[in-house]
Amino acid sequence: MSRLRSRPGVDDDIYELAAYLLDHSEDAARRFVDAVQQTLKSLAASPGIGSPKQFSDPALTGVRSWWVTGFPNHLIYYFPLNDGIDVLAVMHGSRDIQARLKRRI
Repeated sequence: MSRLRSRPGVDDDIYELAAYLLDHSEDAARRFVDAVQQTLKSLAASPGIGSPKQFSDPALTGVRSWWVTGFPNHLIYYFPLNDGIDVLAVMHGSRDIQARLKRRI
């Protein structure tokens, strides 16, 4: 069985993104939450599929990202584990990624 571990704040990330989408479309917000859950399960089953990221902070070595299915501007950042993933954040790609991820280490 694949392990899915999330850092504190990940649920808040998902909630905030869904709330933003809800202001524009209830359907989009629901689809987003469902897509995040499905994408997380897929990543946990195949942690190596994400794109390796390069950050100047060595604490972020090994971080990968993958887009939320159907929402290509929203990315899941995670550390791959032998048996799943450790999720650091779910965020829009236009955010200050390194600064936000450093707060989750």
